[in-house]
This record gives sequence, C-alpha cells and structure tokens, in this order.
Amino acid sequence: MTEIRNATEDDFRAVYEIAAATGDAGADVRHLHPELDLDIVGDIFAIPYLKFSPRLSFVLVSDNRIQGYCVGTGNTRAFEATLTSEWWPQVREKYEAPDPRKKARWGPGEHWRSQIHSAVNTPSELAALYPGHLHANLSEDARGTGLGAELVAVWLRAARKEGVSAAHVGVDPRNTRGFAFWQKQGFARLQGFDDGAQWMGRQL
Repeated sequence: MTEIRNATEDDFRAVYEIAAATGDAGADVRHLHPELDLDIVGDIFAIPYLKFSPRLSFVLVSDNRIQGYCVGTGNTRAFEATLTSEWWPQVREKYEAPDPRKKARWGPGEHWRSQIHSAVNTPSELAALYPGHLHANLSEDARGTGLGAELVAVWLRAARKEGVSAAHVGVDPRNTRGFAFWQKQGFARLQGFDDGAQWMGRQL
C-alpha cells in the first residue's frame, strides 16, 4: 500500500535518514563523507519545512515505511525570515562554524556548516519571480517507480490551493538524474542566477 500524507513530528527521523541518503547530488553522504554529522543535511534542507511549513510538507509511505518526502514553502522570503529568527540560532548550537582561514580545504561538511552560520538566502530576483520553492528526495527503492512524480504533484496541488503562483528548485549541477526528474515535472532551467546551484522554475 502506498500513501502520500502531510508529514508529522513522528516522521523527523525517517526524513533525516532520507536526506542523508540523498544529500550528495542524489548520492549517500554516509559513504562519501563519513566524518559528517549526518543530521546536518536534514537540518538545512528538510526538517525546518516540517516545523514551519507543515501544510506544504509531505511524506511518501510505501510498504509501511517512509520512502520519500517533498517539502517546501509558498513564500520563500517569509520562510527565510522565520529561519533567521527561529531556526538557525538553535541549529548553530549543534554545528560549529568552520574556520574561514581553511576555506580552500573545506569539504561538504564545512560548506554546510558555513551555510548554517551565514544563512545564505535565495537570490532576490529569483524569489520575486518564483516565490515558492520545494525539495523532494526518494529512497533508492522508490526511484524509477513514478512515485516521485506523484509526490511532487501532491505538493503542487497543495501550493496552488495556498495561492502560490510559481515555484523554483535548486539542483546540484552534478545531479543529472535530478535535473531530468524536475524537467519531467514541468520545471525549466533558469538563467542568470549563478551562485553554484542550477535553478529551475515553473508557473503553478
């Protein structure tokens, strides 16, 4: 049996696990970066949505276990302001800021810890044109089954009901599989926002 439902606090641990299993351009960070605190991926890209945007946070339950999630917000700017005041301060207590003098040798963990401590926001023009944004990740077992498309479709319908006019996603340039997935969901490559991510957007 397969179900897509709103996420709850009881789902936090499963979401953390999927975030870690997909956090390196779709690959598992546990094998490539064993030095990481694995929760850091979820603390940046997943858990804050469950806490502060619950109506637009969904999990895919298949075979009685969570095998994916799709989380996001309809108002990127307001969401980022909430994180600045209510989320990043407490998360900074978990992760020490990296040494800027060693930036040339930073690995993924240091870059993620820097992101937490500097709270880098979405480019202003991107947030204005595509005010919503989302993240979706699936366990390996759920990939290629069509369930990811169903999960994103549920999110898009919910976002429309919330009055969201357009949304964007950020894709790691190395993640060709992820780029192809978002193209199939109607997202197109966006030019002019060169900050390390490949931005994609669509009207809702």
